[in-house]
Amino acid sequence: MGEKTGLPVLAIDLGGTKIASAIVSPEGRVLARDYRLTLADEGVEPVIARILSAVEHLLKKGAVSLSQLDSISIASAGAIDSERGLVTASPNLPGWHNVPLRDIVGERFGVSTFLVNDARAAAGPQCYCGNSGCLEVLASGRAIAREAIRRIGAGESSALTGIVSGKVDSITAREVSQAAEAGDPLALGVVSRAAMYLGVGMVNVVNIFNPEMIVFGGSVAKMGDLLLDPVRQLVKDGAFGLSAQAVSIVPASLGDDVGVLGAACFALEPKAG
Repeated sequence: MGEKTGLPVLAIDLGGTKIASAIVSPEGRVLARDYRLTLADEGVEPVIARILSAVEHLLKKGAVSLSQLDSISIASAGAIDSERGLVTASPNLPGWHNVPLRDIVGERFGVSTFLVNDARAAAGPQCYCGNSGCLEVLASGRAIAREAIRRIGAGESSALTGIVSGKVDSITAREVSQAAEAGDPLALGVVSRAAMYLGVGMVNVVNIFNPEMIVFGGSVAKMGDLLLDPVRQLVKDGAFGLSAQAVSIVPASLGDDVGVLGAACFALEPKAG
């Protein structure tokens, strides 16, 4: 896009708690930024109005005209039909079902517009195993902490900064959970994002394997129902009916001891031969 024309792109990151927008040069330099609350509970049309307002504000702030833009690119969480430009569903955006966001924005400004899933826009971050987009880098404790650090580094405010005494790089999933329990919007957004990815993953697990129980351990399990309730709801809504009803999604009852006890059991159990 911008690399072909030499013109900047106006990029929008649509989330459940915030709308982050920027004009970005072909070299990747941010020329102007805009942040505003999504206020998703107000419904589809007010959120779209805020997106359009953000674009207009950025154009003025960045002193860029529509004719000087290569394109507008929108990244949104949830299920996206990029080919048709639809937000088909999103747990972070209540009421968003088959919303033609790409065409709404494109027709309003008369600029080539794209709509992609936010994980894809983030290049489906590379996992430690070498693959991209694994649940480990989207919904693990480390992923939750990394996303909180990224958002604070991008300029968003959060009670997390005070919880870690300004040492933002030391944030872990534990602090994110603590802040979310206290109602911090950024932390709640981070947990909601992780729950969405985890829920989508579990829908696939349930549909393929039809398990009786899924057990979560580690820092994710310590978040308890704050994280697992949205996962359960996504499985209930997205998995095959009978399978969704049959599966239990629970935290590991042995807590931090589960790993060492499992290793001990392996060593202690009788071996063949």
